[in-house]
Amino acid sequence: MEKVEILNRVDAVCKALDNISVMGIQNAGNLAGCYAILNEIRIALQDEAKQNEGEKKTE
Repeated sequence: MEKVEILNRVDAVCKALDNISVMGIQNAGNLAGCYAILNEIRIALQDEAKQNEGEKKTE
């Protein structure tokens, strides 16, 4: 699986998590933690993709 596909899938999951409602502090914490981790991965992949594009342009 290529990074772009992974990025697209993580982005889709983050959007889906934005629309999930939960009850209870623990469930809300679990959802927030999952979202935070996926969002960090998404940002890291985006940054890496941008760096790779910049490297390709300079070649």
